[in-house]
Amino acid sequence: MLVFEVGTELKIPVMVHTGMGLPFAQPSLCLPAAKKYPKTKIVLAHAGFTFLSAEAQVIASECPNIYLETSWCTSNDIGWMIRTLGSERVMLGSDLPANISSELAKYRGLGLEDRSLQQVLATTAQTVFGLS
Repeated sequence: MLVFEVGTELKIPVMVHTGMGLPFAQPSLCLPAAKKYPKTKIVLAHAGFTFLSAEAQVIASECPNIYLETSWCTSNDIGWMIRTLGSERVMLGSDLPANISSELAKYRGLGLEDRSLQQVLATTAQTVFGLS
């Protein structure tokens, strides 16, 4: 858990790869660290990568310091994450520059209100990563 200790000490978020690469990329493996370091923001990259997105959402529901980056998730899962966690806990991610347009299309197709769309496309990441 050294990386979480360092994240806590430096007051920086820790991003963890989830999804592909089982069993090491299971979102639930972040639960002990999230509970041990509640002031450290933890970002689950790929939010479980479609096949574990429900697990990522449940873990985030348990720990308010967990945020979901949704590259490779389905539109339906992204909408569910936003409805259950709120737009301040979910953020756009592309994983690869070539994926930006398709990942943006998922969010634009959700019919989110302007404030929620702004939150997931920019404000959540700005807040989590301390960007201006």
